[in-house]
Amino acid sequence: MSNTNSPENTQTSLGDIEREFAAEVELIRKLPPRLPTADVLKQTTIATSPLSHGLRTRFSVGERVTAVLLAGVILASFGALTQQVFTQRSVLAEVKQQNAALDTRIQELGQSSVTVAAPLDGGTVDHQEAVTGQVMLRGYTAVVLVRAKKDSQPWWVENPVDLSQSGEFSTGAYFGIPSTPSGTEYEVVVLAVPAAQAANYKPGQWPWGLPVGVLHSRMITVSRQ
Repeated sequence: MSNTNSPENTQTSLGDIEREFAAEVELIRKLPPRLPTADVLKQTTIATSPLSHGLRTRFSVGERVTAVLLAGVILASFGALTQQVFTQRSVLAEVKQQNAALDTRIQELGQSSVTVAAPLDGGTVDHQEAVTGQVMLRGYTAVVLVRAKKDSQPWWVENPVDLSQSGEFSTGAYFGIPSTPSGTEYEVVVLAVPAAQAANYKPGQWPWGLPVGVLHSRMITVSRQ
């Protein structure tokens, strides 16, 4: 009589493992597309099948240790990558904050470097009106920009200014057309730019918004008569 507890009868052959694997794969493919529950795991008998027993017996302790170490390396790499992403986000937030502070400082310097004397903020203007003021910086000149306030229309560069040695400037600016309705609001701002760069601001439409990093006056609002 053969011993049913002998090692020959308790070991699973490679053919049995392959057949069991094929049967279990077929069962898994029929599962609904969701994470398996404990009941499903029991139904597929993956945890207690000869397949799992065969896999445990076919891999040595060294191979399993190597797999664990490799998983640790992968997790460590993922953690380092996550930390790098958080660091980059922190740097970007700090840069934005510094840029905001720089913009505020530029605005403060601009308002003390170039002033608008006329027209007055909140005042009224005709179709064509003189814009006057003063640039406090030596070697700089003024560029006058006007736009309709409604819907943030594009800026228009007005004619080049007449500049005195003391920095006082004057130019004629246009506020709409002769038939523009009374009460239409316009915004006026004056840039302070190096005299050598004034030619870059040609009269006409300026569709790019206020130049970044350029000193400018406080913005004023006027209305058509």
